[in-house]
Amino acid sequence: MLVSEEGRVMALGETEEVLAQIEEDVEVVSLDGKYAYPGFHDSHVHLITGGFALHSIDLSHVGSREEFVERVKEGVARVGKGEWVMGFGWDEHDWGGEWPSAGWLEDVTPDHPILLLRHDMHAGLANYQALREAQVTEESKDPPSGRLGREPDTGVLNGLLYEYALALVASHIPTPSVEARELALDRAARYLLAHGVTCVHDMGRIALGPWEQSNPAWNDFRELYLPLADSGRLPLRIHAYLPLGTWKDLADFVQAKGFQHPGGFLSWGGLKEFYDGSLGSRTALMQEAYDDRPEESGEQLIARDRLEVLFAASSSQGLSVAVHAIGDRANLEVSSVFAGGGSSSSAGTGSRPQHRVEHVQHLGGEGVARTLARSGAIASIQPLHMESDVPLLEARLGSRRSGAAHSFAYRTLLRHGVRLALGSDWPVVRSDPISAIVASVFRNTTGTTWVPEESLSVSEALLASTRDAAVAATRGHDLGVLQVGRWADLVVLSSDLLAMASGGARPLVLHTYVSGRCVHGC
Repeated sequence: MLVSEEGRVMALGETEEVLAQIEEDVEVVSLDGKYAYPGFHDSHVHLITGGFALHSIDLSHVGSREEFVERVKEGVARVGKGEWVMGFGWDEHDWGGEWPSAGWLEDVTPDHPILLLRHDMHAGLANYQALREAQVTEESKDPPSGRLGREPDTGVLNGLLYEYALALVASHIPTPSVEARELALDRAARYLLAHGVTCVHDMGRIALGPWEQSNPAWNDFRELYLPLADSGRLPLRIHAYLPLGTWKDLADFVQAKGFQHPGGFLSWGGLKEFYDGSLGSRTALMQEAYDDRPEESGEQLIARDRLEVLFAASSSQGLSVAVHAIGDRANLEVSSVFAGGGSSSSAGTGSRPQHRVEHVQHLGGEGVARTLARSGAIASIQPLHMESDVPLLEARLGSRRSGAAHSFAYRTLLRHGVRLALGSDWPVVRSDPISAIVASVFRNTTGTTWVPEESLSVSEALLASTRDAAVAATRGHDLGVLQVGRWADLVVLSSDLLAMASGGARPLVLHTYVSGRCVHGC
């Protein structure tokens, strides 16, 4: 492969053919017989949130209440008295299923307000100090599309916050400086590039509430991404999504600046909205009640008629809409809005608008896949969510709703003509495209193969991580494929990824290149 000074592919072919085109002053890099693939896209991350999570209290894989408290105690010891403390990643099922409460933290966090986010970021735990600073009291009412956790026998606040109730506390956390966010971006980029990720679809720093209350995605876009793109200092490619409710602002920006920065590292034109919550927090919107909680069927975070209005207005301006939908009712209603919205998606051509449904985790059956295919929207999937959610499926949803054509139904979607884009939702789960490919193919994240008839092939999963992911970001014209004229973004692996289909070893990421320049493993 011959790469221009600008960073685009100039020639591809046999070694002798390419060498014949090389001039004397061209640097020659040998990959020593290793395997080069297009750089991976992570089609769903929260980039700056992920960077901060790498520097916060890590509560993933905590095995007991005692370990939970000890990790918080260690994290609190690293910050000054009175400062806010953040933690990420807890899952109550890691220690047996008991949800934590503010009482767990009373003895170890008396001088700090603290907010600890569940791994799905649709629930969190605040200590009593944080509740006091946020003026959340026993008399406080549940906010729209949110819920304050209370002890079932007394009704006393227990510190748990669900969905938009998180904003009651999160809105009191001081906004990080531009310098702190740039450090977070640097941490995030080093982590992602080490996993072969050369482009992320950034769904924005998590606001933990309605966009009207907080707008960190726009702040990061204007104060961080654009200046870094202008100075040529973005370390990897970013396709940025902004809140759907701000579509007019984005339409005005596109009118003035187009859809992409001239340097090729930053693009935009997409809008993000939440329709429901998550399975783990029982806030995913289901058509029928949860089997293990018959009084609950999830949370709807935006009214359908409101989504219809915003969708029609946005897509009429050529803006792409991405809607989070996990529950089967959420996917039914979002796919119906997309199919009947009057301004169709580009149907996977890579032009605009290119609408997408984020997660598409639970379907009500084959009909939803057909509706989604008719709309032309892409299904943005996160196979590593199976690690946390598959163990819950039977208890939460029963055998029918957790089976084929209903949960993580990737083959069903493909069979009906829905294009897939593969991602992680980092930092909800780790960003590791090879692990995600393995999960989508072998579906044994919990130690046993689960619903194998919904598996992808290795080549299908690879395309969802490269070519089709680029299409989802409306970058199908210059990313996702190693082809003359496109950007030379590639990952070098220790072995052949496609050989995993016949029992080959799982490859390691050795080197990552962006625009033909080595950025990891150099």
